[in-house]
Amino acid sequence: MSISGLLVLLLAGAAGPQEVAPGLAFPTIEIQGIPDSLMPGGYRSLLVMPEDESRARTILRLVGVGADTTVLGVIEYGGAYNPAKTEWNWDGGAGTVVVYSQMPGSANTFLAEYALASDAPFLALLSEGWIDPSRDATDEAWRLIDEGRLTEAILTLYTVFYPHNYYIPEEIGAAALHRSHELALELFDTGDAAGACSTMALVIDSAGIFWLDPDWPAGFESREGYDSSEAAVWLPFEEFIEILNDYGYFQLEAGNPDRASEILQGVVRLAPGRAVARLNLADALWALGRFGEARPHYNKYLRLLDDDGLLDHAPSYSRERAR
Repeated sequence: MSISGLLVLLLAGAAGPQEVAPGLAFPTIEIQGIPDSLMPGGYRSLLVMPEDESRARTILRLVGVGADTTVLGVIEYGGAYNPAKTEWNWDGGAGTVVVYSQMPGSANTFLAEYALASDAPFLALLSEGWIDPSRDATDEAWRLIDEGRLTEAILTLYTVFYPHNYYIPEEIGAAALHRSHELALELFDTGDAAGACSTMALVIDSAGIFWLDPDWPAGFESREGYDSSEAAVWLPFEEFIEILNDYGYFQLEAGNPDRASEILQGVVRLAPGRAVARLNLADALWALGRFGEARPHYNKYLRLLDDDGLLDHAPSYSRERAR
């Protein structure tokens, strides 16, 4: 029988095993690992051949390869099928054949398990259904953020394939940053400035997961620049500035004036009228011995307080250093 004649029979649903020539133009996949002693029908190997490459209507046929290459029948299969990302394997522990077929652009996968049967088509369906480990991991990461388990949340997000199909980085990043700030404030109130820094750094330094904008977190040139970024959709400007200012202050109190000055310079650039940020930046620069850079910020801080009628609230050292 010619290949074209055989294909007519196959696609017409001809009953019973049909002999087929090797080299069909369909994406056949060999079932890997079946022991020779368990190979049904005396065949050397078993191949799975979809009727066509459409994932909308999946018909799979089992092909036995031996002295002749024979179509053994239709495999019971109730899901979508993507030959480019499909594996058929023998599970020696369970004594079953398992197929995983992953859909394009996601981790959504159809899983089916079969027992070897004595009669054609030799695969008896045991179970089937959908799994999506990336969706499960994303849901788990959100839960861990709510619980304040930020390290676990970040590690979980690293396991997500095709992440942008499962979450918006800036959305989940804003939630993680907000939660880290809450936890850091609690730690700082107990006197643990270093712990507060570490807690917030988990999120701020995880730019590859949360923040796609290259200017994050302290490189924006203006408020307009921040407001036009994707981060601003999920993290309003005032909250962003408050969180960033606190992080800079925590770094200063933890004995890290260099990191503090980097963060606080970004805060002052975006919010030049924020008096407390001016003071914090001036203190960081002073701690670094950069007195000439610190003095203008002390002066600006004092002017801002004076404008608000709060000059008597300024610490005395700020006046001394402003001279």
